[in-house]
Parts: sequence; structure tokens; C-alpha cells
Amino acid sequence: MTVTDRVRERTERLRSRAQPVQTRVQRILQIGWIAHIQRAIQRYNGRFGFQFGAGVAYFSVLAIVPVLMVAFSILGFFLVELRPDLITKVSELVTDQLHGVDSESLARIESFVLSTLQNYTSIGSVGLITGLYSGAAWMGHLRNAIDAQWRIDFDAERDTTPYVIKVAVNLVRMAGLLLAIGITFGLATISTNLAQQIATWLGFGDTWFTSAMLRILAPFLSLVAGWLTFCYIYLVVPRQREGWRYIRIGALFGAIGLFVLQYGTALIIGAISGNTAVAVFGPVIALMLFFNLFAQLILIVAAWIATCEEPAFIDLDESRVRFAITPPKPAEEGPPMVTEETAARSVRLGLGVGWLTGTATGLGLGAVLAWIVGALGRLLSGRRSSR
Repeated sequence: MTVTDRVRERTERLRSRAQPVQTRVQRILQIGWIAHIQRAIQRYNGRFGFQFGAGVAYFSVLAIVPVLMVAFSILGFFLVELRPDLITKVSELVTDQLHGVDSESLARIESFVLSTLQNYTSIGSVGLITGLYSGAAWMGHLRNAIDAQWRIDFDAERDTTPYVIKVAVNLVRMAGLLLAIGITFGLATISTNLAQQIATWLGFGDTWFTSAMLRILAPFLSLVAGWLTFCYIYLVVPRQREGWRYIRIGALFGAIGLFVLQYGTALIIGAISGNTAVAVFGPVIALMLFFNLFAQLILIVAAWIATCEEPAFIDLDESRVRFAITPPKPAEEGPPMVTEETAARSVRLGLGVGWLTGTATGLGLGAVLAWIVGALGRLLSGRRSSR
């Protein structure tokens, strides 16, 4: 036995051993919910979900700076106009955080912070204008990303809405989304504190039962808040509408994923906060990672919702009709264009016409030849008589 035969034999042996495993994997992939996940992943990858998610994450990070400017402006208005007595405490807080800096640099930083707080009007105006632009762009890109997963045809539909109206509608949607997020997460926080106060009033403030209930209540309320947020996103933001049954199930998956992202981000920030080397940029990187994964989560759930009514994958080895090479069927003879009687009559008529034509032609040629011969005979006889 040659080396080639041995390699071929081993290959066939490995293939025969792997055949049952392959069959089992194919059967597992035919399970309903697994096939649905596979269809969602294929739709997500085929419609550039990762690229759309990266764009949404970019505009999310871009919108943070104007939001921080507006928040800082609100803080300056509160400290300068309503509670000027707290400015001293803010100065002391800045000094405590920068205890390792020399006195001259510390004085400059403190003066900069105080002057910025007093100039809250200009900071708030710039932050509001840039925030409106970046927020409208963020909402528009989020809408286009979800529509790309939900459209029947991937090609973008032409939007004839005027730009001003489009920006205004996106701002209204963004305000509604921020309001929904604020209300839901605020209710989660208030409900947790309220439950703790009620437990204290009832005399269960420091018991293990109260601690266990609060540990269970906080994640539950976070899931409810996330579910409401995803429901708002899939019901209000996209142009196309999907069934409420699939949206509420997909929103539940999104809420679970958001809870995991929040918990993981908190762990990352807590782990890097004690390291002085990454304490400055670590939270920023963790926040950018959170925005990216959150955008990817929105789009993968949107792909799952869009593929709920698609049929499962077909097993090609068993259900597909293979093409076989078969001989062509003999052509069936159609009705004759001319009947036999008509053809025979035409042949007889042609023969008769040909005979008459030939006879006439023969007689004519004979007469011409006879005239020529007679003329030659008369000419010769005349010459003889003259001699």
C-alpha cells in the first residue's frame, strides 16, 4: 500500500467518524430558538450592524461634551445665583482633590473653576447649541441603524422630509428618550429608597430579610427600567413598525443585556480607580466601551426582532431536491401543416403542368429545327439549278 492510499484511508476513516457529530450539530442548529439566533446574527453581520453600532457609539461620545457643558452651566447657575455660600465649599473640594499640586498651580486652577462657574451663561449657550446638533445627529443615526436591520430591502429609502423638520423630530425623540431613561431609572432609585424607609418604619431596617429584599428589588427595578427604555426605542425611533409581541420579548433581552453591561462597567471602573496610572483615562475608556456595546446590543436585538417571522433554515442534505441528469423527453408530433391528399394533388398538378410545358417546349423546338432544315434545303437546290 502506497503512502497516498494510507492517507486516503485515514481521511475516509476520520470523515466517517465525524459524520455523526456533523449530523448532531445540524440537528441542534435546526432547533427553533437556536436557528432564530443564527438568522439574527447573519442579518446583523450582513447589514453592517457592527459598523452602524460604531457610528452610533461615536455620536454618543460626541454628545457627552455638550451635555457636560449644560450640566456645568446648571451647576454654576445654582451656585452663583441661588447658593453663593457653597462656592467656598467647592473651592475647598478642588483643593482637597489636588493636594499634591504646588500652590501657584493650585491657585490658577481654583481661579479657573470659579470664573467658569460665574460664566455659566456662555457655557450653557454653547453647550445647548452643540448639544442640539449632536443629539439630533445621534438620534438620526440610531434611527437609520435600526431601519437598516428592519427594512425588507437593505437599500436605503429616500427620505424627502425637509432637514429642519427632520432635526426637530429627532430632537423631540431624543428628549422623549432621555425623559424615559430619567423617569425609569429615577423610579428605580426612588422605589429602592422608599422600600428601605418603609422597612425601617415597620421595624425591619437592619434585618437580613430587608437586606435580601433590597438586593432583589434593585436588580428587578433596573430590569424594568431597561425594558421600558428598549420598548421606547423600538416603538418610537424607527420608521418601520414590528409586532408588539416580538418587541416586548426583544426588549426583555435588551434589558438583561443592559443590566449586564451596567454591572460590568461598574466593575471595570472600580477595578481601575485604584490604579494611578489609568485613573485619568480609565473611566473614559470604560464609558466609550459601554456606549459601543450598548449600541451593538440595540442593533443585535433589532436583528432578532426582524427575523422572528422568517422561516427556519432548511437542511440541504435531506430536504433539498437535487438536480439529476435525465434524458430529454421525445418531442410529441404535432398536427401536420398540409394533409396527404392536398400534397398528392399538388404533386399530380405539378407533374401535369411540367408535362405540358415540356411537350410545348419540345414541339416548338422541333418546328424551329424543321424550318431551319427546310430553308437550308431550298437554298442548296436553288444553287444547283443555276449551274
